[in-house]
Amino acid sequence: MDWIELTQFRVQCILGVLDREQREPQALDIDLKLALNLESAGELDDLERSVDYAAVMELVSTIALEGRWRLLESMALAIARLLLAVPAFGEGRAQIEAVEVRLRKPDILAPRATPGIGLIRDRMWCRLENVEVAPGVSVEVLQENARNGAYRIHLAPGARWQVPSELSLQVIAGQLEPALPRMSKLERGAGRVLVNASKTPACLLGVAFPVWVR
Repeated sequence: MDWIELTQFRVQCILGVLDREQREPQALDIDLKLALNLESAGELDDLERSVDYAAVMELVSTIALEGRWRLLESMALAIARLLLAVPAFGEGRAQIEAVEVRLRKPDILAPRATPGIGLIRDRMWCRLENVEVAPGVSVEVLQENARNGAYRIHLAPGARWQVPSELSLQVIAGQLEPALPRMSKLERGAGRVLVNASKTPACLLGVAFPVWVR
């Protein structure tokens, strides 16, 4: 199997079980390995038959920055499910067959050690159920616990959605009003309404803190 690597990228985020870790951002180092067939992308010089690693970096960074996760394990599961999910309409990427996610906290035990975790999952493991939460709006749970969660949110053509205040959003695909280009972000807060006025579906990444009670 071919693969795409995205290694040694770092974000500063709230992460951990200690009180001080939930108060002060710390460094998180992320390594990703995405297994998929790259032959047709190479033969046809077509990025949509591969995966845009810049878009992956943006989406994974949003999961890390917005979730205030306690455990690396929870964050890693959210990342793995997002990457293994069936590509949304208009997302412009190939299906990823398997992922390897490695997360490390370089500072918390420095200079004595660097703790981290790693997981490997394939697309057969990633079974996401679509649950309708409003007319024309459905949600796939990537990871959810008592404190926080990560979701893929789908808006059908013509759907209008009052966004829960707990959610930070990032556009994966589609055209929404107010005008939000692909990969643009919408910070959490009250009073937000999104409309899919186009004739095609839209897809967003949602990250909740505190947890979004659907």
